[in-house]
Amino acid sequence: MSRQEWLDEYEQKLSLLTCPINLNEYFTAKKIAGQRLDRMSIGQVSLPSGEVIVCDPQAGLNPTTKPYFRRVPPGEYEVTLAVIKPARKGQVPYDDENCARYAAARIQFTATEAVRYEQALTGDEDLSVVSESYESSTSPGFYFGFDVDELAREQDGQAVNGGLASIWDSTTRDAYFTFTATHAQAGEADLPSTQYIQVWGPEMSYVAADEALSQGDYSRAAAEFAKILAANPSDEIAKAGKEQAQHMARFNPIPPEKTIQTNSPSATGTTEPDDQSSHGIDLYDSYLEDALAANASKHPRYQRESGEWVNWQIPGTSYHVPIFTCGFGWFGRYSVWFGIDKDNNICSLVVLMIDIEEEYENVHGRITW
Repeated sequence: MSRQEWLDEYEQKLSLLTCPINLNEYFTAKKIAGQRLDRMSIGQVSLPSGEVIVCDPQAGLNPTTKPYFRRVPPGEYEVTLAVIKPARKGQVPYDDENCARYAAARIQFTATEAVRYEQALTGDEDLSVVSESYESSTSPGFYFGFDVDELAREQDGQAVNGGLASIWDSTTRDAYFTFTATHAQAGEADLPSTQYIQVWGPEMSYVAADEALSQGDYSRAAAEFAKILAANPSDEIAKAGKEQAQHMARFNPIPPEKTIQTNSPSATGTTEPDDQSSHGIDLYDSYLEDALAANASKHPRYQRESGEWVNWQIPGTSYHVPIFTCGFGWFGRYSVWFGIDKDNNICSLVVLMIDIEEEYENVHGRITW
């Protein structure tokens, strides 16, 4: 399908891509579904190009991560979290942790209020799955979105689940990977960990294998480990990595889709995958883990000790990237919506992380594409 064909289908189905939830209430109401709400600023986000990216900073960010095809006014904007307060004494908490939960994040671009919210899309989504059949009492809302992986952290000897979301711009994305390339060349890169198979070693030769594992390309990972073994047959770590990768390849023979489309709204096809990477620097291990904890110590409101949010400044730049825990910290898919004002202009962007009515009243379900 050409880009124009996709845009034509998008226009035809735009009414079906409108949020069924009143997201304005998340930032004005005192309560939703009996849950007490509060709002909290987490600083500025840098959007120098107006090409917005929302993603898991670990699993979803790479040099070719696409921004949404609709641009916003470039600039620096405040990011506000809609927070579900912990249960009061005597109330039954939602879960054993009974901590604050971030239900949504909003960037307000103009002073006007949104009269509706439309899904933020990149232009790669399969719109053929969107139909009016979802308009029923049991399934009033479908959405595309960004995927978040569960991130295990330790707090007082206990694992803390903390799937993260982050807001970038295509320019800040590029600035981050320029930074990682510079530091990798200077020999300052850390060996990244993989979410599939933990492979630790002192040599940067492990990076290619580890990146292949993190992309789900187990056959390539096995080949990379084989190269390491060819140079050092006694390397037990590489031997174990090769065996595990080969085992995984038998169950997952086809790696994830790697076709990359250009960022231009007029793009009509795909290009070859970009060979750039994070250059061995693990964003969470190298920067975010300490930054989250330090920020929680400085701003403890609605945070646990390990940290729930940080406004991270990309080293060597003035760019700010807000990073925050998604709702309950669960892995899964989360939706992003452009607020549209009465004049049909984009006035805001909302990252929805908890459908409060669904979670706390079970009024209705949501189905994700």
